[in-house]
Amino acid sequence: MVRFAAVSGIGWILDFCIFTVLVDQGFAPGLANAVGAGAAVVWVFFSSVRRIFRYGGTSMRSRFLIYALYQALMIAAASLAVESLVRVTGTDALLAKVLVTPLTFLANFFFMGWLTKHENRPT
Repeated sequence: MVRFAAVSGIGWILDFCIFTVLVDQGFAPGLANAVGAGAAVVWVFFSSVRRIFRYGGTSMRSRFLIYALYQALMIAAASLAVESLVRVTGTDALLAKVLVTPLTFLANFFFMGWLTKHENRPT
């Protein structure tokens, strides 16, 4: 759990840095969220699948495709939520992203656990 938190934390920092730079450059918050989150989830997958979940399978390609589809849907939903918070309520873009992030962290943790559960080995 601590390792996953560290990997997720680095992904979160990457995500927020990209998001902030893009918003500062005039990108719509939803688009900035999609780009930042996309980069972060790729980082988290490749950083965590072997170390955190002890993936013992021979092919990560099919797992990555499932993960990518899930993340595409989640990123679209989170980006819509960020964009809506900004446009409808007038929330600052960074605050909107901060408000959405805990839900995405939790969903991603459970999804990665499900995705790799039959490959986990006892420590």
